[in-house]
Amino acid sequence: NLKLPPAEESSLTNAEWWIVGRYLADGHTGTRGDFFISVGRDKAEEFEKNAVDYLGQVCERTALQYRLKNVSHSLAEMLRKCGRGAQNKQVPIEGICLCKEKSEALLSGYLSGDGNKTGNAVNASSVSKALLLGMAMVAQRARNIIASVYAGKPAGKHIIEGREVNQLQLWVMCWRDS
Repeated sequence: NLKLPPAEESSLTNAEWWIVGRYLADGHTGTRGDFFISVGRDKAEEFEKNAVDYLGQVCERTALQYRLKNVSHSLAEMLRKCGRGAQNKQVPIEGICLCKEKSEALLSGYLSGDGNKTGNAVNASSVSKALLLGMAMVAQRARNIIASVYAGKPAGKHIIEGREVNQLQLWVMCWRDS
């Protein structure tokens, strides 16, 4: 149960905050400073519905990589504040100070990428502890719940999609819906 800062006005729309959440889950910055979001084929329909105004070029790899278009200066600035590289992602302070409605948009965007629901258990995992601690605060404001954040799978060599990788410490955020 964290002490939340007061809510502040944001010039970003709910749709833009949803994009920020999805970017926190699976986004990266290209070499030219443009923004990409990777989406598994099973989540493409939901992504395209929610990001319709931002859909640019798509490249098919192991996941669909969407280049964002129509990114306003304000949205680009917010995406840059999210950090680079999975282990450096974090919720910008502006995301922690959102009203309930925009907090829900941010949380929903994030969970659409990194979230999982089994029964009434909701969880998400990341190699960024800071990201999950920030998302726990967003969830508290959006849904009036208290999320737990704890260490998951330890760092080490793991097999992902048939190849051996050096994985960082995994962190887990979870709560139960009523």
